Amino acid sequence: MKGKDMVTYNARHRIYVTEQDDKKSVAGNSRHCAVAVAIGRQLEWSSHVDVNSQRIRILDPENREVMEWITPDQALVAAIRKDENMPFKEISFVLDESLAKITPMKAYTPRNSKGGKRTGAPERTVTAKRKNKNTSHRTMGTRSDLYQKAMYG
Repeated sequence: MKGKDMVTYNARHRIYVTEQDDKKSVAGNSRHCAVAVAIGRQLEWSSHVDVNSQRIRILDPENREVMEWITPDQALVAAIRKDENMPFKEISFVLDESLAKITPMKAYTPRNSKGGKRTGAPERTVTAKRKNKNTSHRTMGTRSDLYQKAMYG
């Protein structure tokens, strides 16, 4: 299913996260976690997949759209397990396009890109190294019960 075929927005995508996806993933990286790798592998039309504790976000450049879903519990638990270096368990979940929040992609203009220059804060220098860079359980807010599920049960 590619680009123009998607305009109906009623497709259901069953995403299977396999051990190969886990091996290609990077712990602590929302764009390269096992779930993001699996989505990118199975939905060829997606150009950018971002998975965090709240949302799964996919860019569809052909239709110039951004699709967002609430992150399913299984996907979040898999990401936490990877971040905490726990054994991998295969999972599957459904992304239903009828439940997605779909918004148009921002157009590239000099006004919103500042001529291609970085618009954020100036570069920061790191003064001290943190011992543990994995903070998934601290940034989850109300979904912290899933961290407990991933770690202990």
